Amino acid sequence: MLSIWFSLTGTLAVYIGFASVLGSLVHKLRIETSRYNLIQIISFGVLIFLPASLALPLTLPLRIITWVWAIILAALFAIRPGKLPVWLWAPGFGLRYAAGTMGLILFWSLATSFISPPVIILGALAGLAGVLAWQRGVFLASQ
Repeated sequence: MLSIWFSLTGTLAVYIGFASVLGSLVHKLRIETSRYNLIQIISFGVLIFLPASLALPLTLPLRIITWVWAIILAALFAIRPGKLPVWLWAPGFGLRYAAGTMGLILFWSLATSFISPPVIILGALAGLAGVLAWQRGVFLASQ
């Protein structure tokens, strides 16, 4: 049961992070319209965000609710309203969020009942990525 909780929470955290990245890319395109930024958004949307959206392991009603929240979050990160705290848009916060998400994946790999080499490797890599992202996020926040 614990592994299911970590699995679903980790999956949703990664997906919401993808939505935030998509919004940040749109924000970047709004600031500087360039061919490179447009290719970056299209590539991320088609190769990462769309497959993640279609592969969510949820029932259709929950999937639709998750898609709506992802669209809202992407819009917030694209618009960046002044009423929200500035630290929310900072790279340091994004890296610490990614570190937390990697921690969820690590905990899932430790809590799963079917330990196999791919699960062990995934957990170890997620743990390493989480530590590195946390260190970099703290470093960027201190500057």
